[in-house]
Amino acid sequence: MAARKKKQVAVDFDDEDSVLTDVAAAIDVDPDDLRIKESHLGDFGAGTVYEITIRGGGHKEWFVVANDDQERELALAMVKQDLEESPENFEPNFIESHIDLDRLRRDLESDVQSSNEERLWDMDPEEFWKQASQEGFDEKWIVTWKTSNDSGELRDTFASESDAIDAGEHWKESMAAAAAAANDEDFDEDDLDCHVEAAEPEDSDVEQLATSLTEAELKDPMQYLEDIYGREDAVKKAIEIAGIDVDAAAEEAVDTDGPSHFLSSYDGNSYTTAGGLVYWRQN
Repeated sequence: MAARKKKQVAVDFDDEDSVLTDVAAAIDVDPDDLRIKESHLGDFGAGTVYEITIRGGGHKEWFVVANDDQERELALAMVKQDLEESPENFEPNFIESHIDLDRLRRDLESDVQSSNEERLWDMDPEEFWKQASQEGFDEKWIVTWKTSNDSGELRDTFASESDAIDAGEHWKESMAAAAAAANDEDFDEDDLDCHVEAAEPEDSDVEQLATSLTEAELKDPMQYLEDIYGREDAVKKAIEIAGIDVDAAAEEAVDTDGPSHFLSSYDGNSYTTAGGLVYWRQN
């Protein structure tokens, strides 16, 4: 013969005396030794929450809601508030998982690009092209020349300093060969001079290199912020810039840890009375 299902005690949640009697039986305390009132937790908008305490003092305190649906709704409301006001109370990895990284990257991009362009313009040309080379861009070197009666610049721009030096030497050789072919008795190879130097970057050079650097820095926008502000402040800054999906974060937190984890500061647990009410001890 199957065991009979225990009949649930009827409780009118709008009747404080009925609620008190049901909870008193669950915690094994005489109802006359308890007092009940509506709690400030009702301000979270999840429905009426009762607070039960020991008459005449004592440090035990319980909160009561109508059912587990209301328990979850209250926990969600409290977690949302905590996420908005004190995100540092949560693990950084959890918060990061609910930050819109694409939006964060977009919102950071303009400032990072401008900062990179400003820094690049402050570099001397050799330093600039060294940085460009590290990012996979060709360098730009020029060769200026001078003779006893003329001066100029080679038409080509060279992708490395060594290429420019070789080009200068080739220019000297070609000038000497031309003088020899022309039987120029006044030609003096010592009058030939070549100077190799890094070209001044153009606007497009600076913009392209700054874009490359910005894309690399913002590949992981959280790491970018962490390098500047440190781990904890990086999360705060990211929330300030891009925000987080508070609803989704609260849902995940409550579903993962359970509503009572966020409601009961005593033992993190909640319990059900014979009448189906949900209660937890606060202290």
